[in-house]
Amino acid sequence: ALGEQPEQPTLKLALIGYYAHTGQKAQALRELEGLLASAGSERASFVRYVKTNAFFQPLHRDEEFQRL
Repeated sequence: ALGEQPEQPTLKLALIGYYAHTGQKAQALRELEGLLASAGSERASFVRYVKTNAFFQPLHRDEEFQRL
């Protein structure tokens, strides 16, 4: 699905969560940085979402993540 709709934020967020839960934090953070870089006016909403949603909890203690 992501290959068919690479710019779909919901799919990207799911992929970021997958990477976070499978111990691929560096990849999760790279994907998140890419999403935020292209988010435009939605950037603040995405940051708030990933910082408060338990699905992204594996990233919450990461220093790079906390700098978002």
